[in-house]
Amino acid sequence: MAYETGTATDYRDLLRKLRTFLTGTLTPTGERWQELRWVENAATQELILKGPGLAGADTIYVGIRSDQNVALDTYNWHIQGATGYLPLDAWADQPNISPERHMALWNQPMPYWFVANGRRILVAARVSTRLMLIHLGLVLPYATPGQYPYPLMVMGSSSDTRWSSVASNLAPVIHTPGGGWAIYAQLWPVGLSTMPSPGNVYPVMRIVISADNNGHQDVLGEIDGLAHVSGYANATENTLTVGAATWLLLQDVAQTGITNYTALKLE
Repeated sequence: MAYETGTATDYRDLLRKLRTFLTGTLTPTGERWQELRWVENAATQELILKGPGLAGADTIYVGIRSDQNVALDTYNWHIQGATGYLPLDAWADQPNISPERHMALWNQPMPYWFVANGRRILVAARVSTRLMLIHLGLVLPYATPGQYPYPLMVMGSSSDTRWSSVASNLAPVIHTPGGGWAIYAQLWPVGLSTMPSPGNVYPVMRIVISADNNGHQDVLGEIDGLAHVSGYANATENTLTVGAATWLLLQDVAQTGITNYTALKLE
């Protein structure tokens, strides 16, 4: 199946479960990710993966590292993307490595949701009353493959800090058509105050990514499987049904205002 939900015993177990899901149980089998590196030490883990795309024609490179600082009570993931893989090199030295984003977790049990296909990975986890979210992989580009061959986005928190200090999950870094990384990409309509439609219907609105290009905003594409939804009279972990699809509502960390909700498509 393309999504999984359960409970992990801690942040390290969560990464082990994600590894198993992506490489061993994700269906269809042709969309499973290839494990390029897996290292697990007493205080750290490192997982590097290659995604095949939907038809086996892509090569998508992403990595997740976990570490801990007991004195600071941090038990976090660090996520990045790259344009290739060198097996003898450290992860930080991989080709055209992206800036880092983070997922602040803890050393206790937590419910989780994995959603993936051969192009992208979405992970959500509840830490105490806060919802953490990351995205790794390709977005849906507003261009042809020849014009924009590698629309890789890494999204999480921009702060490597304790879970109780994180402000937002929605800090994307995206690989641009020019081959660089846009660090301050924008997401629309995230932050927009909206109401349900008549009849108390909650539309799920595509999240569009744009980035500055010499003073002009390039509209690059949209996120696959994650949408914006109104928080009016709504609550995290509610579900919406749109056609045959179920969408899970997620607050942005601890923020529960009308503008602070996304919806994760459980398929």
